[in-house]
Amino acid sequence: MNESASLAPRTPSPGAIYLVLILVQAVSASGLTTIYTTLPSLYREYAGASGIGWAVTSYLLFSASGSALCGRLGDLLGRRRVMLTALVIAGSGAVLSALAPTLAGLIVGCALQGLAGSLTPLDIGLARETLPARHVPLAVGIIGAAGIVGAGVTYVFAGWVTDHFASHGAFLMKTALAAVTIVAVRRLVPASERGFSAVERIDFKRGILFAPAIAGVLIGIDRVRAWGWPGSAGLIFPCLIVLAIWARHQLRQAVPLINVQLLLGRQVLLANCAMVCVGMGCIQVGQMLSLLLQEPQWTHAGFGLTATAAGWAFLGQTSISAIASPLSGRIASRYGARRAALCGAAAAIGAWSILLYEHTSFPVVLAAAFVNMIGLSFVFSAIYNLIVEATPAASTSEATGMASVFLAISMAIASQILFVILASTTISDPQHGAGAFPTREAYTSSFSYILAMCVICFCVLMAVPRRNRPSPLQKAVSDPVA
Repeated sequence: MNESASLAPRTPSPGAIYLVLILVQAVSASGLTTIYTTLPSLYREYAGASGIGWAVTSYLLFSASGSALCGRLGDLLGRRRVMLTALVIAGSGAVLSALAPTLAGLIVGCALQGLAGSLTPLDIGLARETLPARHVPLAVGIIGAAGIVGAGVTYVFAGWVTDHFASHGAFLMKTALAAVTIVAVRRLVPASERGFSAVERIDFKRGILFAPAIAGVLIGIDRVRAWGWPGSAGLIFPCLIVLAIWARHQLRQAVPLINVQLLLGRQVLLANCAMVCVGMGCIQVGQMLSLLLQEPQWTHAGFGLTATAAGWAFLGQTSISAIASPLSGRIASRYGARRAALCGAAAAIGAWSILLYEHTSFPVVLAAAFVNMIGLSFVFSAIYNLIVEATPAASTSEATGMASVFLAISMAIASQILFVILASTTISDPQHGAGAFPTREAYTSSFSYILAMCVICFCVLMAVPRRNRPSPLQKAVSDPVA
């Protein structure tokens, strides 16, 4: 009896799992936040080089590909194994970005860091695998809170490092956080007994075609200003055709790499559409605030804060997520995720409406950002819970991984759109250096665009089916994948 007990798999305590969920999500949030925090310094360091935007885009590109692949492999091979691999690669990318002497090296490091984006679906899958089913909506809310609050903490520390040392040095923070998280995962999460036989029937060669196709679309969007729309369309449309062929191939596979059929259910489809709107809209608050708060006052558009001060401002308004995201999970558990998502989308609409008409007053900007963070916390957690409601437990990481793919792609596209909008009208003064900064009108146009995305998001969420009682999938126990 003692021998059999010693051979039984170790059951992690809920407290240990929650600690791992929070640490993993903090790593996931810190990578892109660090890049956003250092953008103004990078603009000065590289004299406004057009390639700076690819520090963001390369991160999001690898985040998109990694979320799809790691989510699926996590379901098949075990979340712990795939999670550790992603942490090692992301931490190595942070080291490269910190030490790279050239912009190209920094961009390559940011691309490797993008694999941290795959940690969110693995986190949600781990929560559903190890926690009681009734606790999962709240756990998803806590994961969302950890990501947003972690982003705020990263803004502060990355800003302090940027101000006192060097912009590249801020990436070392993520390296340290990844190392701590690796230790926690190894010690607190039991090893999976799943082997590699589950992936032997998957056609990887054709299954990964979506990755270069997505890359081509992003490159085409990035080069619109250099090539013009006809030249960019010559790359974008063939890549879209490749994506269509890839989706058709996956639908015909007995064991697909990505289960496209899983995405076609009404609730999952609409949830992913809403996620695209979030990526194209209100989640861009980090990029917009970082630029607006740190832009010099002589431009009559920015507030001239240091990176550290901007980080403290961002931390103050992201801290509300520690309450808002778990509250969204509570509402989703009791009334359904649809209601929580609609509340969040409405708050985001109000916030960006305020910013559209008044963004020259520092208190008003902070208040609007505070309201937007409440809305973002609600809608972000609720969208993932909408997917969990309609997805089998064995496919949790895959389904939420595809949501992360749509989020990353939409964020990458939106970042390029916003770079174009912000560069449409700029102001410079040789007496204040060689940099060129967006004008007040450029910010107004950017806020108009984000507000439109929030309104579309609300309309999409209105079309999500109402749930008056838990679905059979919600009632099912979340057993590990066999």
